[in-house]
Amino acid sequence: MLFSGKFSMDMLTKLRRVFTVMMMFIIFIIIICINQAARAGSSTTNKQEIITETETATSADLTATSAALTLEYKSPTPTATSYGSKSIVINEVGWMGTYASSQNEWIELYNTGPNQINLAGWKIRFDKTNYELTLSGKIDGYGYFLLGRKDAANSDLTGPFIDITPDLLYDTITTMPDTGDYLILYDPARNQIDSANSATTTWPAGSAAYFCSMERVGINYASTAQWVTNNGSHTNGHDKKNYVICGSPKIANYNVTPTASKTATKTITPIPPYRTPTKTPTPKKSLTPTINPNATPIPFVYLNEFLPQPRFDWNGDGKINEGDSFIEIVNIGSKTVSLTGWSLDDDIGDSTPYKFDALTIEAGAHVTFFASKTGISLSTGGDTVRLIKSNGSIADAFTYPIVKVPNQSWCRIKDGNGSWQFGCMPTINGVNKLAQTTIFGKQDEPIICLKSFMPLILQQAECDVNGQTAWGSILWTPSLLYPKFIDAGIEYYIIE
Repeated sequence: MLFSGKFSMDMLTKLRRVFTVMMMFIIFIIIICINQAARAGSSTTNKQEIITETETATSADLTATSAALTLEYKSPTPTATSYGSKSIVINEVGWMGTYASSQNEWIELYNTGPNQINLAGWKIRFDKTNYELTLSGKIDGYGYFLLGRKDAANSDLTGPFIDITPDLLYDTITTMPDTGDYLILYDPARNQIDSANSATTTWPAGSAAYFCSMERVGINYASTAQWVTNNGSHTNGHDKKNYVICGSPKIANYNVTPTASKTATKTITPIPPYRTPTKTPTPKKSLTPTINPNATPIPFVYLNEFLPQPRFDWNGDGKINEGDSFIEIVNIGSKTVSLTGWSLDDDIGDSTPYKFDALTIEAGAHVTFFASKTGISLSTGGDTVRLIKSNGSIADAFTYPIVKVPNQSWCRIKDGNGSWQFGCMPTINGVNKLAQTTIFGKQDEPIICLKSFMPLILQQAECDVNGQTAWGSILWTPSLLYPKFIDAGIEYYIIE
């Protein structure tokens, strides 16, 4: 028992020591864990603070960057679009206005390319009047853009025309001078795209006397040869008084022909306002063309000469009156053509058209129609002569102004397709030519010569060229009593 008790006491003491050591180890481990946990918590807090500071800094940077970007887009640097030279050309200029009003000037632009162009920012400078016109609107590819000057005296302010709507109406302080102006077309980047005339010359074409426009021939010329005067044979529209516009606004210019390229295999280079022609493919075999002998020849028939104010018995009926007025046509083609159903007329609404019931005209032939047969009364105050096809379309036409000299005709030099000239010697069914006799010095025509009817011998003595060099104008002044003439129908009695 004593052995057993002693063993028990020793074992208990050892167990207590082991327990104490273990408890101390456990406490040590717990302390270590607590320290680790504390350190971990402190590190997490620091990281959260660092992240918060970083996020704050990043947010501030983004805000600053956004503000900078916003400021940049609020103030962009604009870049104007540039265009090539002659991409748009000044195609026609009505610097003289119209018969209704010389203030009704107009300008036509032409787009030489296939794409539509926005004209916002484009300008036309009138150099001599120091004025710039800002354009707006759009011009279609191979299309026209018509500018019309408003007439301040015209209450409706619709521009120069009654049957054509301009694409843009404008109002300059002064009109273009009849002595010439320099027109410059600028694109939005202030590049000079085209010009008309020059700063030191008068107008190269156009007529202030007849209100006929200045038309462009081509786009590649640098001299005045690129401009011609509309001759009245190809017109479009009417002015405020319903007179025919001596010009071709919004349609092809009357005298334009395409220029062929040097290499035969290339397509024809068009000059405005012609469209680009379709290239004809080269056939693989050489084919012999078939000629139809019954085919109707293409008519090359034109107005050639007309006399509005006759002072001679041109029709040979023994009288000098309005019946001696005439219109002549010519066939410049190589074959005889039929004009059945065609007609002659003056301006719309004036005389009744004279219709050809059955008429053929040989190649190179002239045919003259007197007013005594046609009933067409050509006005001495200005009128239009028209040759009309059987389908109602215009084959040829010409508008002329007030006739100031009697017994001189309008004619084409050369016949058929030349330019119209006034002051021609009437050459019925013959080759046209200008009058060869010139009267020098001022010649006031006697009042008697303005009468529609007079005896032939009196007309020759007092009103023809030779007679006008002989009479004394003071003796024929209407306010004087001597000598005196009495109008008795078609007879004149001279009292001395």
